[in-house]
Amino acid sequence: MSYNRFLFIGLGGSGGSTLGHIKQGLTSWLSENEEKWRPETEYGSPIALPKGWQFLHIDTPPDCDANPAVDSDEYVGLVPPAVSFDSVQSGLDTERSMRKEMEGWRVSPAEYPFALVNGAGQFRAIGKTVALQYRETIKQEISRCYKNLEDSTAKSELMSLYSKILEKPSDGISPLRIVIVSSLAGGTGAGLLLTVSDIIRALNTESSDDIFAVLYTPDVFGSGGSYAGTSTNSIAAVSELVNG
Repeated sequence: MSYNRFLFIGLGGSGGSTLGHIKQGLTSWLSENEEKWRPETEYGSPIALPKGWQFLHIDTPPDCDANPAVDSDEYVGLVPPAVSFDSVQSGLDTERSMRKEMEGWRVSPAEYPFALVNGAGQFRAIGKTVALQYRETIKQEISRCYKNLEDSTAKSELMSLYSKILEKPSDGISPLRIVIVSSLAGGTGAGLLLTVSDIIRALNTESSDDIFAVLYTPDVFGSGGSYAGTSTNSIAAVSELVNG
């Protein structure tokens, strides 16, 4: 029987919170089946998830505000403290090769006087701008996760764990599955979605052309008030996905 390795990538606040819930669920599952895979002397001690399950939460703020959250070394806050949106735009201005990519949708810094430390504020164009400016950071962090997943112990540890709990032998094959979780309704997640997917494909590694996505539509957030712009955001995000 084949047992999959997984790379879970959560984008924005909703994606990050989902990863936190997935980790909690997996930890509970391992705890419930502790007697099948752990020596009795280790019962009750903290559970570390196997290397074959990698988690990466990417968001705009320097500090994670997801609840529940992944571990600190699994969080990537793209914009450092005190860096303004004007500074991000100025950084992109120096790259002439990127100008074609930004025609028609760039946001004037004067029209976005908010602090990026608080996120992209439901503006997809802000999330997209941040993604382009920090694309090398995103690439490095995804590559780090790939490296962990390709480690020989990642496969052997995970297959041993699955075999013991499910009581079915492994055939030695462990395919990699990539799962991106994001909202279509906000700023950072919806803005990062296509850029992150393009980066994964460009890495040209195992399963990089076979990405599975879980995408939240605006109905999960409610309507009106602070969520008034989520429906139009989602329509635009879906249009980008179809055209992409």
